[in-house]
Amino acid sequence: MIGNEERTKALALSTFSDYHTTAMVTASLAKIALQKELKGIVCPFEVTNVDELLSVMNGSNVRIEERAIVR
Repeated sequence: MIGNEERTKALALSTFSDYHTTAMVTASLAKIALQKELKGIVCPFEVTNVDELLSVMNGSNVRIEERAIVR
């Protein structure tokens, strides 16, 4: 809530290639999973969140735009 208005945060991520984005997300998820020494089957966002994932990606060729959506 901001100023008594419900808002949703939307992130737009763009790179020069869809394959590049997919590879960076996959590598970042693998790195996070290894650091947390996970065992068994888990879904990606049971392990991490968008903010942690983006901080691990931290690619210079990745542009992230944050937009607030007023409902």
